[in-house]
Amino acid sequence: LVGVGLIDTTCPSPGVFAACNQLRGPQEIVVLPLGEHGEKNGSHGPYNARFNVWKQTLVKGNSAPVK
Repeated sequence: LVGVGLIDTTCPSPGVFAACNQLRGPQEIVVLPLGEHGEKNGSHGPYNARFNVWKQTLVKGNSAPVK
């Protein structure tokens, strides 16, 4: 599970997408149109929601809940 902020100048989104393309196994990218580096403007809510779903699912020993 990866969150990518489209206005993040520390970790620009093209590099994050390129890195994610190299990952093996289940993967999901949560795009945050107003996401900066760090939770500065409350834009990470969608990522946090997906993180909680992933965490609850994986803790139970189930497969990643990829959308």
